[in-house]
Amino acid sequence: MKKYKMLKAWRDFGVGDVVELDEDTAKALIMAETIEEYDEVAETQKAADAAARDATIKSAVQSAVMEALKNAEGSHDGVRVRVQVTHEEADDGFGSLGEQLAAVKEFAATGKRDDRFEGASRKAAYGANETIDEDGGFLVDPDIQNELSERLYETGMLLSRTRAVNVSGNGLVWKELKDYDRTSRPVTIYWTEEAGDKTKSNPKFAEREMRLRKLAGLFYGTDELLEDVTALGSMAEGWFTQEFGFELDRVIMNGTGAGQPLGYRNSGAIVNVAKVAAQTADTINATNVSQMYARMPAYLQGGAVWLLNQDCFAQLPTMTIGDQPVWLAPSMSIKEAPGGMLLGKAALFSEHCETLGDLGDIQYVNLNEYILIRKGLLKMDTSIHVRFVQDETAFRFVLRVNGQPAWSSKVTPAKGTAYQSPFIQLAERS
Repeated sequence: MKKYKMLKAWRDFGVGDVVELDEDTAKALIMAETIEEYDEVAETQKAADAAARDATIKSAVQSAVMEALKNAEGSHDGVRVRVQVTHEEADDGFGSLGEQLAAVKEFAATGKRDDRFEGASRKAAYGANETIDEDGGFLVDPDIQNELSERLYETGMLLSRTRAVNVSGNGLVWKELKDYDRTSRPVTIYWTEEAGDKTKSNPKFAEREMRLRKLAGLFYGTDELLEDVTALGSMAEGWFTQEFGFELDRVIMNGTGAGQPLGYRNSGAIVNVAKVAAQTADTINATNVSQMYARMPAYLQGGAVWLLNQDCFAQLPTMTIGDQPVWLAPSMSIKEAPGGMLLGKAALFSEHCETLGDLGDIQYVNLNEYILIRKGLLKMDTSIHVRFVQDETAFRFVLRVNGQPAWSSKVTPAKGTAYQSPFIQLAERS
Protein backbone atom coordinates (compact mmCIF):
# COMPACT_ATOMS: atom_id res chain seq x y z
CA MET A 1 0.00 0.00 0.00
CA LYS A 2 1.40 3.42 -0.97
CA LYS A 3 0.32 6.89 0.00
CA TYR A 4 -1.38 9.20 -2.48
CA LYS A 5 -2.70 12.78 -2.36
CA MET A 6 -6.27 13.50 -3.51
CA LEU A 7 -6.58 15.95 -6.42
CA LYS A 8 -10.38 15.54 -6.59
CA ALA A 9 -13.05 14.46 -4.13
CA TRP A 10 -13.50 10.68 -4.09
CA ARG A 11 -15.73 8.63 -1.80
CA ASP A 12 -15.38 10.22 1.66
CA PHE A 13 -12.04 11.88 0.86
CA GLY A 14 -11.63 15.54 -0.05
CA VAL A 15 -9.06 17.43 -2.10
CA GLY A 16 -5.68 17.39 -0.34
CA ASP A 17 -6.39 14.31 1.80
CA VAL A 18 -3.64 11.68 1.98
CA VAL A 19 -4.82 8.08 1.58
CA GLU A 20 -3.27 4.62 1.31
CA LEU A 21 -4.44 2.64 -1.73
CA ASP A 22 -3.73 -0.70 -3.37
CA GLU A 23 -1.95 -0.68 -6.72
CA ASP A 24 -5.00 -1.44 -8.92
CA THR A 25 -7.18 1.27 -7.34
CA ALA A 26 -4.31 3.75 -7.51
CA LYS A 27 -3.73 3.10 -11.22
CA ALA A 28 -7.38 3.73 -12.03
CA LEU A 29 -7.47 6.96 -10.02
CA ILE A 30 -4.19 8.21 -11.50
CA MET A 31 -5.61 7.65 -15.00
CA ALA A 32 -8.67 9.66 -13.95
CA GLU A 33 -6.37 12.40 -12.60
CA THR A 34 -7.98 11.98 -9.17
CA ILE A 35 -4.76 11.33 -7.20
CA GLU A 36 -1.02 11.83 -7.39
CA GLU A 37 1.81 10.09 -5.57
CA TYR A 38 2.45 11.56 -2.14
CA ASP A 39 6.03 12.64 -1.44
CA GLU A 40 6.04 12.83 2.35
CA VAL A 41 9.53 14.37 2.56
CA ALA A 42 8.69 17.10 0.04
CA GLU A 43 5.32 17.81 1.68
CA THR A 44 6.90 18.06 5.14
CA GLN A 45 9.53 20.48 3.81
CA LYS A 46 6.85 22.52 2.05
CA ALA A 47 4.85 22.78 5.30
CA ALA A 48 7.97 23.81 7.22
CA ASP A 49 8.80 26.46 4.62
CA ALA A 50 5.24 27.81 4.76
CA ALA A 51 5.30 27.93 8.57
CA ALA A 52 8.62 29.78 8.54
CA ARG A 53 7.32 32.24 5.95
CA ASP A 54 4.14 32.84 7.96
CA ALA A 55 6.15 33.40 11.13
CA THR A 56 8.35 35.95 9.35
CA ILE A 57 5.32 37.82 7.97
CA LYS A 58 3.58 37.76 11.37
CA SER A 59 6.66 39.11 13.11
CA ALA A 60 7.05 41.89 10.55
CA VAL A 61 3.37 42.89 10.83
CA GLN A 62 3.51 42.91 14.64
CA SER A 63 6.64 45.10 14.60
CA ALA A 64 5.02 47.52 12.17
CA VAL A 65 1.83 47.73 14.27
CA MET A 66 3.73 48.29 17.50
CA GLU A 67 5.84 51.00 15.87
CA ALA A 68 2.68 52.72 14.54
CA LEU A 69 1.02 52.59 17.95
CA LYS A 70 4.17 53.94 19.59
CA ASN A 71 4.29 56.86 17.19
CA ALA A 72 0.57 57.55 17.68
CA GLU A 73 0.91 58.02 21.43
CA GLY A 74 2.06 61.31 22.93
CA SER A 75 1.10 64.93 22.45
CA HIS A 76 -0.08 66.27 19.14
CA ASP A 77 -0.85 69.99 18.94
CA GLY A 78 -1.50 70.06 22.67
CA VAL A 79 -3.80 67.00 22.63
CA ARG A 80 -2.70 63.96 24.58
CA VAL A 81 -3.17 60.75 22.56
CA ARG A 82 -3.32 57.28 24.10
CA VAL A 83 -3.83 54.13 22.04
CA GLN A 84 -5.25 51.00 23.66
CA VAL A 85 -6.26 47.77 21.96
CA THR A 86 -9.32 46.14 23.56
CA HIS A 87 -11.30 42.96 22.99
CA GLU A 88 -14.87 43.46 21.78
CA GLU A 89 -17.60 40.93 22.50
CA ALA A 90 -18.78 41.50 18.96
CA ASP A 91 -15.61 39.77 17.76
CA ASP A 92 -16.71 36.50 19.34
CA GLY A 93 -19.75 35.80 17.15
CA PHE A 94 -22.65 33.60 18.19
CA GLY A 95 -22.11 30.30 19.94
CA SER A 96 -24.90 28.56 18.04
CA LEU A 97 -27.57 29.14 15.42
CA GLY A 98 -30.22 29.14 18.16
CA GLU A 99 -28.46 32.06 19.92
CA GLN A 100 -28.40 34.10 16.75
CA LEU A 101 -32.05 33.43 15.86
CA ALA A 102 -33.11 34.42 19.36
CA ALA A 103 -31.04 37.63 19.06
CA VAL A 104 -32.70 38.41 15.73
CA LYS A 105 -36.11 38.01 17.33
CA GLU A 106 -35.11 40.21 20.28
CA PHE A 107 -33.95 42.97 17.94
CA ALA A 108 -37.14 42.76 15.90
CA ALA A 109 -39.35 42.97 18.98
CA THR A 110 -37.47 45.54 21.09
CA GLY A 111 -34.98 47.27 18.81
CA LYS A 112 -32.13 46.17 21.12
CA ARG A 113 -29.23 45.08 18.94
CA ASP A 114 -26.90 42.35 20.18
CA ASP A 115 -23.25 43.50 20.05
CA ARG A 116 -22.38 40.39 18.07
CA PHE A 117 -24.32 41.75 15.07
CA GLU A 118 -22.03 44.76 14.83
CA GLY A 119 -19.40 43.13 12.62
CA ALA A 120 -20.07 44.15 9.03
CA SER A 121 -19.66 40.55 7.92
CA ARG A 122 -22.49 39.46 10.24
CA LYS A 123 -25.29 41.73 9.08
CA ALA A 124 -26.82 42.62 5.79
CA ALA A 125 -29.88 44.62 4.83
CA TYR A 126 -31.86 43.86 1.71
CA GLY A 127 -33.39 47.36 1.66
CA ALA A 128 -32.19 50.92 2.24
CA ASN A 129 -31.80 50.53 6.00
CA GLU A 130 -30.41 48.13 8.60
CA THR A 131 -33.58 47.45 10.58
CA ILE A 132 -35.61 44.30 10.18
CA ASP A 133 -38.73 45.22 8.24
CA GLU A 134 -40.32 44.08 5.02
CA ASP A 135 -37.27 45.41 3.16
CA GLY A 136 -34.51 44.15 5.47
CA GLY A 137 -33.04 41.16 7.25
CA PHE A 138 -30.05 39.51 8.91
CA LEU A 139 -27.88 36.84 7.39
CA VAL A 140 -26.74 33.91 9.46
CA ASP A 141 -23.28 34.28 11.05
CA PRO A 142 -20.57 33.08 8.60
CA ASP A 143 -19.12 30.52 11.04
CA ILE A 144 -22.54 28.99 11.62
CA GLN A 145 -23.28 29.19 7.90
CA ASN A 146 -20.19 27.08 7.21
CA GLU A 147 -21.32 24.57 9.80
CA LEU A 148 -24.78 24.30 8.22
CA SER A 149 -23.30 23.74 4.75
CA GLU A 150 -20.88 21.12 6.06
CA ARG A 151 -23.73 19.23 7.72
CA LEU A 152 -25.76 19.53 4.52
CA TYR A 153 -23.05 17.83 2.46
CA GLU A 154 -22.46 15.19 5.14
CA THR A 155 -26.19 14.39 5.20
CA GLY A 156 -26.46 13.95 1.42
CA MET A 157 -25.16 10.44 0.68
CA LEU A 158 -25.06 11.02 -3.08
CA LEU A 159 -24.33 14.73 -2.78
CA SER A 160 -21.02 14.18 -0.98
CA ARG A 161 -19.77 11.95 -3.82
CA THR A 162 -20.44 14.34 -6.72
CA ARG A 163 -17.87 16.57 -8.40
CA ALA A 164 -18.69 19.89 -6.72
CA VAL A 165 -17.67 23.10 -8.52
CA ASN A 166 -17.92 26.53 -6.87
CA VAL A 167 -18.91 29.23 -9.37
CA SER A 168 -18.55 32.99 -9.05
CA GLY A 169 -21.09 33.92 -11.72
CA ASN A 170 -24.59 32.66 -12.45
CA GLY A 171 -23.64 29.27 -13.82
CA LEU A 172 -21.09 27.16 -15.68
CA VAL A 173 -20.42 26.77 -19.40
CA TRP A 174 -18.05 24.14 -20.80
CA LYS A 175 -17.40 22.28 -24.03
CA GLU A 176 -17.34 18.55 -24.70
CA LEU A 177 -16.46 16.50 -27.74
CA LYS A 178 -19.54 16.13 -29.91
CA ASP A 179 -20.85 12.66 -30.74
CA TYR A 180 -17.90 11.09 -28.92
CA ASP A 181 -17.50 7.37 -29.52
CA ARG A 182 -14.51 5.08 -28.93
CA THR A 183 -15.16 3.33 -32.25
CA SER A 184 -14.86 6.56 -34.31
CA ARG A 185 -12.51 8.68 -32.26
CA PRO A 186 -12.60 12.44 -32.89
CA VAL A 187 -8.85 13.02 -32.46
CA THR A 188 -6.46 11.27 -34.85
CA ILE A 189 -3.06 9.96 -33.80
CA TYR A 190 -0.82 7.73 -35.95
CA TRP A 191 2.66 6.35 -36.44
CA THR A 192 4.72 8.17 -39.08
CA GLU A 193 8.21 8.22 -40.49
CA GLU A 194 10.51 11.18 -39.93
CA ALA A 195 9.28 14.15 -41.98
CA GLY A 196 6.28 12.08 -43.05
CA ASP A 197 2.88 13.54 -43.93
CA LYS A 198 0.53 14.23 -41.06
CA THR A 199 -3.25 14.13 -41.03
CA LYS A 200 -4.94 16.86 -39.07
CA SER A 201 -7.60 16.22 -36.44
CA ASN A 202 -10.89 18.03 -36.77
CA PRO A 203 -12.82 17.42 -33.56
CA LYS A 204 -16.26 18.96 -33.15
CA PHE A 205 -17.44 20.39 -29.88
CA ALA A 206 -20.83 20.88 -28.26
CA GLU A 207 -21.44 23.57 -25.65
CA ARG A 208 -22.83 22.49 -22.28
CA GLU A 209 -24.34 24.97 -19.85
CA MET A 210 -25.83 25.02 -16.36
CA ARG A 211 -27.46 27.97 -14.63
CA LEU A 212 -27.83 28.12 -10.88
CA ARG A 213 -31.22 27.14 -9.46
CA LYS A 214 -32.59 28.07 -6.04
CA LEU A 215 -33.56 25.53 -3.41
CA ALA A 216 -35.42 27.13 -0.51
CA GLY A 217 -37.05 26.13 2.77
CA LEU A 218 -39.27 28.04 5.19
CA PHE A 219 -40.46 27.48 8.74
CA TYR A 220 -42.16 29.52 11.47
CA GLY A 221 -40.89 29.68 15.03
CA THR A 222 -43.34 30.60 17.80
CA ASP A 223 -42.39 33.06 20.52
CA GLU A 224 -42.40 30.17 22.98
CA LEU A 225 -39.99 28.18 20.86
CA LEU A 226 -37.71 31.18 20.44
CA GLU A 227 -37.36 31.31 24.20
CA ASP A 228 -35.74 27.87 24.10
CA VAL A 229 -32.50 28.56 22.24
CA THR A 230 -31.30 24.97 22.33
CA ALA A 231 -34.49 23.57 20.81
CA LEU A 232 -34.59 26.24 18.11
CA GLY A 233 -31.00 25.67 17.03
CA SER A 234 -31.50 21.91 16.97
CA MET A 235 -34.65 22.19 14.86
CA ALA A 236 -33.20 24.63 12.35
CA GLU A 237 -29.91 22.81 11.93
CA GLY A 238 -31.34 19.29 12.00
CA TRP A 239 -34.52 19.48 9.97
CA PHE A 240 -33.29 21.75 7.23
CA THR A 241 -29.83 20.29 6.67
CA GLN A 242 -31.37 16.80 6.48
CA GLU A 243 -34.18 17.87 4.15
CA PHE A 244 -31.85 19.85 1.86
CA GLY A 245 -29.50 16.85 1.70
CA PHE A 246 -32.40 14.46 1.02
CA GLU A 247 -33.82 16.64 -1.77
CA LEU A 248 -30.45 17.14 -3.44
CA ASP A 249 -29.84 13.38 -3.39
CA ARG A 250 -33.26 12.90 -5.01
CA VAL A 251 -32.63 15.26 -7.92
CA ILE A 252 -29.05 14.03 -8.48
CA MET A 253 -30.61 10.63 -9.19
CA ASN A 254 -34.11 11.47 -10.49
CA GLY A 255 -34.25 15.21 -11.24
CA THR A 256 -36.14 16.27 -14.37
CA GLY A 257 -33.85 19.15 -15.36
CA ALA A 258 -36.86 21.50 -15.52
CA GLY A 259 -36.25 24.16 -12.87
CA GLN A 260 -34.07 21.67 -10.95
CA PRO A 261 -30.91 19.61 -11.54
CA LEU A 262 -30.97 16.88 -14.19
CA GLY A 263 -30.73 13.45 -12.59
CA TYR A 264 -28.47 10.88 -14.22
CA ARG A 265 -31.41 8.45 -14.58
CA ASN A 266 -33.14 10.97 -16.87
CA SER A 267 -30.03 11.73 -18.93
CA GLY A 268 -28.71 10.28 -22.17
CA ALA A 269 -25.86 8.66 -20.24
CA ILE A 270 -27.95 6.06 -18.38
CA VAL A 271 -27.39 2.41 -19.36
CA ASN A 272 -30.17 -0.13 -18.72
CA VAL A 273 -29.00 -3.71 -18.24
CA ALA A 274 -31.64 -6.25 -19.29
CA LYS A 275 -32.83 -9.00 -16.97
CA VAL A 276 -31.76 -12.60 -17.50
CA ALA A 277 -34.09 -14.61 -19.73
CA ALA A 278 -36.97 -16.14 -17.75
CA GLN A 279 -35.76 -14.47 -14.58
CA THR A 280 -38.17 -14.73 -11.66
CA ALA A 281 -40.01 -11.49 -10.89
CA ASP A 282 -38.69 -9.27 -8.11
CA THR A 283 -35.27 -10.93 -7.90
CA ILE A 284 -31.65 -9.85 -8.31
CA ASN A 285 -29.04 -12.48 -9.16
CA ALA A 286 -25.27 -12.73 -9.63
CA THR A 287 -25.60 -12.54 -13.42
CA ASN A 288 -27.44 -9.20 -13.12
CA VAL A 289 -24.74 -7.58 -11.02
CA SER A 290 -21.89 -9.10 -13.08
CA GLN A 291 -23.35 -7.68 -16.28
CA MET A 292 -23.86 -4.28 -14.63
CA TYR A 293 -20.26 -4.28 -13.37
CA ALA A 294 -19.01 -4.92 -16.92
CA ARG A 295 -20.72 -1.79 -18.25
CA MET A 296 -18.64 0.61 -16.10
CA PRO A 297 -15.51 1.90 -17.93
CA ALA A 298 -12.43 0.32 -16.37
CA TYR A 299 -10.83 3.66 -15.41
CA LEU A 300 -13.95 4.64 -13.43
CA GLN A 301 -14.24 1.41 -11.43
CA GLY A 302 -12.14 2.87 -8.61
CA GLY A 303 -14.79 5.36 -7.49
CA ALA A 304 -17.89 3.29 -8.29
CA VAL A 305 -20.53 2.27 -5.71
CA TRP A 306 -23.75 0.27 -5.69
CA LEU A 307 -27.00 2.02 -4.81
CA LEU A 308 -29.96 -0.11 -3.76
CA ASN A 309 -33.42 0.25 -2.33
CA GLN A 310 -33.41 -1.40 1.08
CA ASP A 311 -36.14 -3.77 -0.16
CA CYS A 312 -33.32 -5.43 -2.15
CA PHE A 313 -31.32 -6.44 0.94
CA ALA A 314 -32.77 -9.95 1.25
CA GLN A 315 -31.48 -10.74 -2.27
CA LEU A 316 -27.82 -10.01 -1.48
CA PRO A 317 -26.88 -13.02 0.72
CA THR A 318 -28.32 -15.43 -1.87
CA MET A 319 -25.99 -14.39 -4.70
CA THR A 320 -23.09 -16.69 -5.55
CA ILE A 321 -20.80 -17.42 -8.49
CA GLY A 322 -20.10 -21.12 -8.21
CA ASP A 323 -19.62 -21.63 -4.49
CA GLN A 324 -18.28 -18.12 -3.90
CA PRO A 325 -20.50 -15.34 -2.51
CA VAL A 326 -20.49 -12.07 -4.44
CA TRP A 327 -21.65 -10.07 -1.40
CA LEU A 328 -19.79 -9.59 1.88
CA ALA A 329 -21.72 -8.53 4.98
CA PRO A 330 -21.15 -5.08 6.53
CA SER A 331 -18.00 -4.72 8.61
CA MET A 332 -17.00 -2.14 11.20
CA SER A 333 -13.62 -1.89 9.45
CA ILE A 334 -15.30 -0.65 6.24
CA LYS A 335 -17.48 2.20 7.47
CA GLU A 336 -18.10 3.58 3.97
CA ALA A 337 -20.02 0.40 3.03
CA PRO A 338 -23.04 0.20 5.39
CA GLY A 339 -24.71 -2.27 3.03
CA GLY A 340 -21.64 -4.50 2.73
CA MET A 341 -19.47 -5.06 -0.35
CA LEU A 342 -20.89 -6.28 -3.66
CA LEU A 343 -18.26 -7.53 -6.14
CA GLY A 344 -15.73 -5.66 -4.04
CA LYS A 345 -17.55 -2.29 -4.20
CA ALA A 346 -19.46 -0.51 -1.43
CA ALA A 347 -23.22 -1.12 -1.34
CA LEU A 348 -25.29 1.85 -0.14
CA PHE A 349 -29.02 1.89 0.57
CA SER A 350 -30.98 4.85 -0.82
CA GLU A 351 -34.68 5.65 -0.53
CA HIS A 352 -34.45 7.25 -3.98
CA CYS A 353 -33.88 3.89 -5.71
CA GLU A 354 -37.06 2.20 -6.93
CA THR A 355 -38.54 -0.70 -4.99
CA LEU A 356 -37.45 -4.30 -5.64
CA GLY A 357 -38.22 -5.49 -9.16
CA ASP A 358 -38.70 -2.04 -10.70
CA LEU A 359 -36.32 -0.31 -13.13
CA GLY A 360 -33.50 1.22 -11.08
CA ASP A 361 -33.96 -0.70 -7.83
CA ILE A 362 -30.22 -1.45 -8.01
CA GLN A 363 -27.71 0.86 -9.69
CA TYR A 364 -23.94 0.89 -10.24
CA VAL A 365 -22.61 4.45 -10.51
CA ASN A 366 -19.55 6.67 -10.25
CA LEU A 367 -20.90 9.98 -8.95
CA ASN A 368 -17.63 11.81 -9.55
CA GLU A 369 -18.94 11.95 -13.14
CA TYR A 370 -21.88 14.08 -11.95
CA ILE A 371 -21.11 17.82 -11.89
CA LEU A 372 -22.75 19.88 -9.14
CA ILE A 373 -22.32 23.67 -9.25
CA ARG A 374 -22.99 25.86 -6.24
CA LYS A 375 -22.57 29.49 -5.26
CA GLY A 376 -21.97 30.42 -1.66
CA LEU A 377 -23.24 28.52 1.34
CA LEU A 378 -26.63 27.53 2.68
CA LYS A 379 -28.04 30.95 3.65
CA MET A 380 -30.66 31.82 6.23
CA ASP A 381 -32.58 35.05 6.76
CA THR A 382 -35.62 35.99 8.83
CA SER A 383 -38.65 38.26 9.18
CA ILE A 384 -41.22 38.85 11.92
CA HIS A 385 -43.74 40.50 9.59
CA VAL A 386 -45.05 37.50 7.66
CA ARG A 387 -46.67 35.93 10.75
CA PHE A 388 -46.71 38.88 13.15
CA VAL A 389 -50.33 38.40 14.23
CA GLN A 390 -49.69 34.73 15.06
CA ASP A 391 -46.63 35.59 17.24
CA GLU A 392 -44.38 33.67 14.90
CA THR A 393 -41.08 34.49 13.17
CA ALA A 394 -40.37 33.26 9.65
CA PHE A 395 -36.96 31.73 8.93
CA ARG A 396 -35.95 31.10 5.33
CA PHE A 397 -33.11 28.89 4.09
CA VAL A 398 -31.78 29.28 0.52
CA LEU A 399 -29.11 27.39 -1.44
CA ARG A 400 -28.13 28.22 -5.03
CA VAL A 401 -27.17 25.03 -6.81
CA ASN A 402 -27.59 22.97 -9.99
CA GLY A 403 -26.23 19.76 -11.45
CA GLN A 404 -26.15 17.33 -14.35
CA PRO A 405 -24.07 14.35 -15.49
CA ALA A 406 -20.67 15.16 -17.02
CA TRP A 407 -21.55 12.62 -19.71
CA SER A 408 -24.30 13.67 -22.13
CA SER A 409 -24.51 10.16 -23.61
CA LYS A 410 -23.26 6.61 -23.17
CA VAL A 411 -20.41 5.39 -25.41
CA THR A 412 -19.50 2.24 -27.33
CA PRO A 413 -16.05 0.87 -26.38
CA ALA A 414 -13.32 0.42 -29.01
CA LYS A 415 -13.84 -3.35 -28.92
CA GLY A 416 -17.27 -4.66 -28.06
CA THR A 417 -20.87 -3.61 -28.72
CA ALA A 418 -22.26 -3.02 -25.21
CA TYR A 419 -22.64 0.62 -24.22
CA GLN A 420 -20.57 1.85 -21.28
CA SER A 421 -21.29 4.67 -18.84
CA PRO A 422 -20.69 5.82 -15.25
CA PHE A 423 -24.43 5.33 -14.65
CA ILE A 424 -25.92 1.83 -14.89
CA GLN A 425 -29.26 0.47 -13.65
CA LEU A 426 -31.01 -2.89 -13.81
CA ALA A 427 -34.13 -3.19 -15.96
CA GLU A 428 -37.56 -4.13 -14.58
CA ARG A 429 -38.14 -7.76 -13.53
CA SER A 430 -41.87 -8.43 -13.48
